[in-house]
Amino acid sequence: MLYHLTSHRDLGLELVDIHVGPLPKPTHFRIHKHLLCSRVPYFAKMFNSGFIESEQNLAKLSDVDPSIFALFIEYLYGNGRLPPVDIKVSTTNSGPVIDRIKLYGFAEKICLTTLADYLITNLISNLRHYERSPSREGILLTYQVTRPGSPLRQFMAASLYFIMRFDTEETPWSSRALAECLRGEGTEDLVVDLVRITRRLEVEGRAPHGVIGGGGKGSAGGGGVGTEYWGVDPRRGSKCRWHTHERGVECGLQGEIL
Repeated sequence: MLYHLTSHRDLGLELVDIHVGPLPKPTHFRIHKHLLCSRVPYFAKMFNSGFIESEQNLAKLSDVDPSIFALFIEYLYGNGRLPPVDIKVSTTNSGPVIDRIKLYGFAEKICLTTLADYLITNLISNLRHYERSPSREGILLTYQVTRPGSPLRQFMAASLYFIMRFDTEETPWSSRALAECLRGEGTEDLVVDLVRITRRLEVEGRAPHGVIGGGGKGSAGGGGVGTEYWGVDPRRGSKCRWHTHERGVECGLQGEIL
């Protein structure tokens, strides 16, 4: 699979081949080496450090989903951006939102913080714009594909705290739905993160006191709840608190990125 984007300059002439997915039929990607290595230190080390990959200009990523790697390449050739999320084709367990969660996991794997920060900004922007909360499937997927302490994990745990506090039984996040989410296989880290957030905001009394208008249909804060605490709703406030860059660094991802 060879990508072209004429608006990119200085792509270079050299190409590398990457076989993605399990044997016996991985998907073949052919990518401009300069673009890949100049944007992603993980691949720069792989193709420029004397490893066998650099001698053959060939790499194999057998544990990566080809569809998610294709989205990663789309991000590279799109100058660090992806097409807007089509919310109409997003379901609770498939579509562009779920794919971006999977891509976030890949970004952590290759230590590409710029991609991770972009993706979490994109996710928060869409959730806030459409007044939606993360789905159960999205939360559980996050804890499957990301590392302990991941900013995306922290965002999802904060979202679940907010849902637990402000959603009602008439929403998709009923008490039973919350219980089922927390007792599923592999949810130990999620439960721990949720307890930490609850202890910090409730037990230690550090919940902020300012209140703002309630959420819309389909979101935590809807269903008759008229107020939300600023800072408790993780979709609001500075997105930098969910980024991996150092504090105080100028960030170009503060706007809404749909």
